Amino acid sequence: PTTYVPGFFKIFDEILVNAADNKGEEPDLSAQQRKRYSSGDAQERRNHDPRTDL
Repeated sequence: PTTYVPGFFKIFDEILVNAADNKGEEPDLSAQQRKRYSSGDAQERRNHDPRTDL
């Protein structure tokens, strides 16, 4: 019998669902245009000081 990991299956399913949703939002974009498309700037990363009270 074939076994599978449910978490891996869910990740694969989520990728397919997101791809279908994005295709519905922008049906006229080519694959190259979709690769360059961005919804905005990246979030700023904040470095926190390590905790010293441990």
